[in-house]
Amino acid sequence: MKRFAYLHLLFLTLTIGFAHVVAGQNDTTRFNELRQLLPDVIESNIDSADWYLEEMLALAGSIADDKYLASAYEWHGNLYFAKSSYDTATYYYDLAKNLYLQQGEEIIALEIDTHLAALDFDKSDYEKAITRLETVLSALDGNDDNYSIKAKACNILGNIYSEMERYETSNTYLLESAEYFSLAADSVNVSLSYITLAYNHIELKNYEQSLAYAEKGYQMSKAMNFVRLVGASVYIMGKVALQLDRLEQAEAQLTEALDLARQSEDPVLVAYIHAELARLYMQLGQSEPFATHIDQLESLATDYGLTILLKDAYELKSAWHEKSGTYDEALKTYKVYKTLADSLFNERMTAQINEMTTKYNTEKKEREIEQLKHQEKISNLTKLLMVAAMVALVIIGALIYSRQQKAKQLAQYKLEKAQQEIEYQEQELMTFTLSLAQKKNLLHDIKESAKPVRQLEDANLQLKKINSSIKNGWNVEKDWEEFRSRFEKIHDTFFSQLIKLGPTLTPYDLRMCAYLKLSLSSKEIAALLNIKVSSVEIQRSRLRKKLNLTQDENLGTFILKVS
Repeated sequence: MKRFAYLHLLFLTLTIGFAHVVAGQNDTTRFNELRQLLPDVIESNIDSADWYLEEMLALAGSIADDKYLASAYEWHGNLYFAKSSYDTATYYYDLAKNLYLQQGEEIIALEIDTHLAALDFDKSDYEKAITRLETVLSALDGNDDNYSIKAKACNILGNIYSEMERYETSNTYLLESAEYFSLAADSVNVSLSYITLAYNHIELKNYEQSLAYAEKGYQMSKAMNFVRLVGASVYIMGKVALQLDRLEQAEAQLTEALDLARQSEDPVLVAYIHAELARLYMQLGQSEPFATHIDQLESLATDYGLTILLKDAYELKSAWHEKSGTYDEALKTYKVYKTLADSLFNERMTAQINEMTTKYNTEKKEREIEQLKHQEKISNLTKLLMVAAMVALVIIGALIYSRQQKAKQLAQYKLEKAQQEIEYQEQELMTFTLSLAQKKNLLHDIKESAKPVRQLEDANLQLKKINSSIKNGWNVEKDWEEFRSRFEKIHDTFFSQLIKLGPTLTPYDLRMCAYLKLSLSSKEIAALLNIKVSSVEIQRSRLRKKLNLTQDENLGTFILKVS
């Protein structure tokens, strides 16, 4: 049920980490201030969060306590999760989890597992997420404390099973999560659990039960003056009223919910409310408000990548045109609806196939383990019989020798093949990087060449189009993610080794080091990062300081030695 899961994941992010490190000494005060600020920064101005995290990482290095470094890594994971950079988020979460375990903080490590499970859920890897969360709950079984972690685990499980349309199972976990959140004095997430339960009961057509949970969520959210959740509660009530053909009531509640969602600046909830209002006005046959809400729905669904809502928009458009007798438009919009529906179906089928594959592989491993145990018993019996079979040993020895020779030949072949593969990947990475640098240089040259004609009025429109194309092509973050994916296939431990050598290194520093690892020139690096060559030299100087290099040590040589 990802239409409400995004709310859960948001509040999960807001509550991450606040109990992990206790403020005490003066040198920790700023670190803890940053942790208090980060949830609002990530939610309201995510692009500026990098600056806060860079300062946090530097402070963690100066405090010289691995718990602070683990907390800094955890927040890096939270940021990249919010950006949907799943691989990078997982990388930082794993760093944080390992540091917490080294410090004997098993409970906090389990909380990191709930973050990883939420990430798996967001990627639609339901089976992996469920396995993680069941492991967390099993580890906490019999533990009367740590209600917050239990609550989060149950809440994510509830959302997963809702998304899988297993609503009864979902409700069981959501009720548990509400109970645990209540024990943890977390009223926000208690309210959220009730709202998700209300949605589930709509799907089960238990409308009175849905209204009861929506009312609970509404009263709790209103008492906290939490506008977003008040809006979500009223939205559920309006949705139920529409299902029960209470059209006047539905119009009033959905209009109120829309106003609340806009106040809370929640575009996804706004989009869902527009969808329900479009259904309402189609039922009432009112073309003008229907067109207004359907246009808003289509615009938001497109802007925020909400494929399921875009599908609903075209389905509603097709139904409206059919009702109006404009059959050509009805057929045209129906085809778009079917294309989107098929796309969503294929995604679900892929997810189901992946789940079945995981289950099959797990069962296969279990069978292999049983088979190995059986083979071990046979081996023990064979050892007893070998006492009376010395002659056979000579033959077996000869066979083993022969096989060893073949194994050596096979191992040599695999080694040479692997080396060839690495050489190919290194060449491919270098070709990709240089072509990327050339692309950046070309885009820069085009942009510079266009400057002299900007004063010409009839050239302005074309220049704007060219500049727009340049900006689209100059997507540094996207290019970095693709580069990093290729780079880590060859140098899989490079970044982790660097972080050990320089704990204060930022993601931007790591990017610079990767380019130095490939022996790129300052000009090529400047093109890749969209900065001046002089800025590259300044960054090199900063890297030397962070890596504690002496004047005699060469930065490029040092980076090349990092495995």
